[in-house]
Amino acid sequence: MDAKGKNGATTTTGADGFYAMQVQPGSYQIVPSGGPHGKTAPDYRPKVNSTSIAAGTSGTADFTLKDGTTLQLHLDKSAVPTDGIQVVSGTITTTYDGNPISVGVQLQGMPGVSPLKAVTAGPLAVVCGGGARVWPAGTLSSPDGTYATVMTDSTGHYNFTITVGTTPGIWSLNAWAKGTAGEISAYAPAHETKSITFDKLAGNPNPLTNFRNDFDTAAKSATIGLEQISSNASPMVATLAQIDAKISNLTNLGSFAFALVNARDGQSMLVFQADKPPVINASGVVMPSNNAGDLVVDPAEWIGTTPLQTELDKGSLMQIPTLSEFVAGKAVPGWKTVSGNEITLFSPSFEYLGWGYLGIGAPGACY
Repeated sequence: MDAKGKNGATTTTGADGFYAMQVQPGSYQIVPSGGPHGKTAPDYRPKVNSTSIAAGTSGTADFTLKDGTTLQLHLDKSAVPTDGIQVVSGTITTTYDGNPISVGVQLQGMPGVSPLKAVTAGPLAVVCGGGARVWPAGTLSSPDGTYATVMTDSTGHYNFTITVGTTPGIWSLNAWAKGTAGEISAYAPAHETKSITFDKLAGNPNPLTNFRNDFDTAAKSATIGLEQISSNASPMVATLAQIDAKISNLTNLGSFAFALVNARDGQSMLVFQADKPPVINASGVVMPSNNAGDLVVDPAEWIGTTPLQTELDKGSLMQIPTLSEFVAGKAVPGWKTVSGNEITLFSPSFEYLGWGYLGIGAPGACY
């Protein structure tokens, strides 16, 4: 610090950030000097602080040093289809006084909304780093959408991916670097927010009541790829998801998303509107009161005169039970619904229910 006046003085701050110097009575302009790493022009506020010192008195001149940390957030895509398979790659770059630095970075999905709403409403996505989920934390039945902290490496970089779900909308990610002292930096260039548009899949938007007819029509076409769909729930979900991703404009199935769930008799497929992921309770039970019109394909409860596999291959699938019919045990042609049944999560991780599809995402996908 330089005290500029008739009898000026110079001193440096201690490790605690405080400084003191003795001057003769008079008026002085206190000016910070010396920048980070020995460079000049640090970003102090104010730039100059004036004070007058009378004989036998003391004065103060306080300054705030804006941390020299800067952050750049880069995403390789600004728009992707919401097929539950897309993966967006991202990089965070941090520098301090122009040099690479390893610092903590807070990541927040959907900034500006509550942590709960960030993972329960609107477009859904998972942030992954090093092959593991970084954000959000928790599980589908107990989600935690508060910020996550990651570290840039010695080169000032952190690479990550974003696994995109099936709900259209605009999804945002905020990255905010911590200062060299470990606190969230107050320096404006130390944070950045980027957004990705999750586009609706091609094809006409259809109600769930159209799913069976749309599926049958697609299955009868030799060019769609549904003629050999499996009657087992897990590959059934994967096949339909991949068809959506590749040729939703040819099938009219793009309005729908699919989930692998558990029922009393084993694995089942839940079909729901892509923009309305099922509501679940804290135990992971899909709530019939909120999702009554969703459809349940439970291979173990098929009692049609021909095998379910044949019905799927030929595109002659009979009426499919709604969730409300399924749990109430209401009679549905071709199905032996059981009263008191319920649908629960196959996995508590962030997959299927409006999130990305397990095992069939692009490289970098994780849950």
